[in-house]
Amino acid sequence: MYKKFIACYIFLLISVFFITNVRAQSNSDSLISSITLRVNPDSVHYVIQSLQDFQTRLELNDNRFEVADWLYNRFISLGFTDVKQDSFMCYTDINYGSLNYTGTTLQVNIVATLPGTTRPNEIYIIGGHYDSYADGDPYTFAPGADDNASGTAAPLEFARVIMESGYQPEATIRFIAFAAEELMFFGDAGSEHYAQKASDESMNIKLMINCDMISHNTLPLEQAKVSINYYSGFTNLLEIAKNVTDQYSLITGVTGTLNQYSDSQPFYAEGFPAIYFEEDQFSPYYHTTDDIITNYDMNYCAEVIKSAGAMLMKSMDLPTDIQNKEILVKDFTLFQNYPNPFNPSTKISWQSPVGSWQTLKVYDILGNEVATLVNEYRNAGSYEIEFNPESSIKSPASGVYFYQLKAGEFVNTRKMILLQ
Repeated sequence: MYKKFIACYIFLLISVFFITNVRAQSNSDSLISSITLRVNPDSVHYVIQSLQDFQTRLELNDNRFEVADWLYNRFISLGFTDVKQDSFMCYTDINYGSLNYTGTTLQVNIVATLPGTTRPNEIYIIGGHYDSYADGDPYTFAPGADDNASGTAAPLEFARVIMESGYQPEATIRFIAFAAEELMFFGDAGSEHYAQKASDESMNIKLMINCDMISHNTLPLEQAKVSINYYSGFTNLLEIAKNVTDQYSLITGVTGTLNQYSDSQPFYAEGFPAIYFEEDQFSPYYHTTDDIITNYDMNYCAEVIKSAGAMLMKSMDLPTDIQNKEILVKDFTLFQNYPNPFNPSTKISWQSPVGSWQTLKVYDILGNEVATLVNEYRNAGSYEIEFNPESSIKSPASGVYFYQLKAGEFVNTRKMILLQ
């Protein structure tokens, strides 16, 4: 009887230990499921509403430090002991709408770190930018619920469930709220600063997961989709992200845009693997004062966060080189330029399954050819080119332009808008 009592007691202690403290173990399907299921739409709602309540989070506004303090304190309240205010000087030169500013401001990224137990030098990042913009007077009202309080909710909410579960990863996780993304094409951005810093310090970043605009959806969850934007050289991450989305959430992951801008792009530019989750139904309230929480789906946002979080955990168990293997390009695809509208320049990307003579031309609204960007034979692969009207078009004017790719029998045309 005594031996049975001791055996039962030991078994109880072991059971309690593993139930309440998930420590330094491989990320099995059951473990990932148990953690992602903790993502709560009400908690997501709280974060988005709290950020919207600042009225504006414009990077040029003085209240940017109040927003940064709120994010810092939120991570502290979740139980993090390593939370840093990563300050940097941000140059901005913009003359657009009500914004007429040239100068340098102090900006703050908020970085919460959960150190790895056995591979602390390997770093996995999940993040999104917290600043906002809206046409009109963004100094007074730029609610930015979808763009990008929703994306900021991703690192905050997944940080919450990670801490709540007691999970201690083998590799280091950094949850980052980036500053100054909205005006990055007119100067500097928080993600550019951090990616450059990571490169300079030789950080061993294994994966950067970006969430930007992840709450607009009008479909039932079982029909909803999330676009997964991916990057040249790391395209195998696309299939992994789609698979984990299908496995750990109610929504479906679909192929997004190649080499898309946002906070993931600077990491990719520095050679770090990156992937980017974005709503499939692009918000009609983008950069308007109607970008408010009542126009969005918190259940959908929670499912995207589950997908991004599952990608974070699953990637920690991948072989070191699997992230760098290309997948075959199956179809000709001409992607939407980004940013759009744009000023002063934009990126145009496309992919080719076979080698062919290719032309990429730009036309004005009347159908007149105004620029030839590509006119040569190109092998199968993924490509990107920067289009700057100032260097390609004589006296470019604001308005609608079209760009057309011809490759063999493939022809596709897309619209872009220049704002001078």
